Amino acid sequence: MSTSTNNSFALQEILLGISDSLNEAQEALRDVAPYDAYGRPNTTYQLPYLDFDLKVTSEFETQTTTTGASENKRQAVRFGAVRQPAANGPGSNTSKTEVLSTISGRFIAAVPNEGLPQTIIQAKTEVPNKAVDGRYAVGLTIELSNAAGERIADAVVEINLDEVATEKLNAGTMPDLPTQAAGEVRTDANGQAQTTIYFPASDFDKDNYFIFTLNMGTVAKRLSISKN
Repeated sequence: MSTSTNNSFALQEILLGISDSLNEAQEALRDVAPYDAYGRPNTTYQLPYLDFDLKVTSEFETQTTTTGASENKRQAVRFGAVRQPAANGPGSNTSKTEVLSTISGRFIAAVPNEGLPQTIIQAKTEVPNKAVDGRYAVGLTIELSNAAGERIADAVVEINLDEVATEKLNAGTMPDLPTQAAGEVRTDANGQAQTTIYFPASDFDKDNYFIFTLNMGTVAKRLSISKN
């Protein structure tokens, strides 16, 4: 059997270690006071990227053990500097191949929302006073804008019922599921979109809560709908 070396380590751990150190450095830069003792703005720093070159030794090891008429092969791959040779016993043969390689890469800072103003999802509902044909037709209006006050047109918003959250909010009892006129809607020139959600009157009259998630890309908003 081959013996593993204490100096071997996974390439994954190296990359994670670099990324953790990079995050710690950026957090330290963010801790700089925004103003100095005289009230003047301090210089702030942002790490745009980090280039790296890793010198890696890859060892490919194949060990063949012969016991009587049978032959067993065992293969292993290690990253790092290998110092301890494998111990060969009777009937054991080990072959190794070492490859020296350089891995280059770059860690790039990802700006939230691609540097654009924060997207804001707003929603309002119109609940009718009575049911028609055993269900309530609730109108839903969605409005998309950003932190700069601009309306976001021609954007697709997904509308999904969160069944897990709905069941928990109703004391572990799942009401009859509503039906939607559309699973996704597209905003108009004013950044607005409308749709209708139909709720069974038998459960909606009991003041059950229905939790929906509105998604536009990576931005999400939770919405609770009930009769009252």
